[in-house]
Amino acid sequence: MTRQELEDFTKQLKAFEKQVKMLKQEKEDLNKELMESNDKLKSQTKELKEAQSQQRMTVQEMKEMNERLTELRSHKQKFVRQLRDKEEEMESVVQKVEALRQELRRAERTKKEMETQAEAAAAEASKDRKLRERSEQYAKQLQNELEGLKV
Repeated sequence: MTRQELEDFTKQLKAFEKQVKMLKQEKEDLNKELMESNDKLKSQTKELKEAQSQQRMTVQEMKEMNERLTELRSHKQKFVRQLRDKEEEMESVVQKVEALRQELRRAERTKKEMETQAEAAAAEASKDRKLRERSEQYAKQLQNELEGLKV
């Protein structure tokens, strides 16, 4: 082997060693990047699982809230119906009370009329009694005068 070949071979060897060194560094960098990417992927996977879990919990909570809302709406409708029924019942009672008041006013008017008639009848009876008493007195007086004339 000649000196030139030996120098060429040495240069080539140094170039290969340099290339191997660069490839080893590149391999280390790529391994480091791969590990960082794997760590990042694990972290993102964990975050994704947590987010999915949170989403499931949120969906469940929404479902429960919707069920509760439906239940509350049902109760509200029931209470609205009951309120409407009570209002109708109250209106009926108010009408009955008003009818009873009118009947009471009529009864009071009738009572006053009857009291007035009773007072008038009592006055008439008193007048008749006084007239009868006077008539009886007058009849006795006439009878006494007649007896006085007969004697």
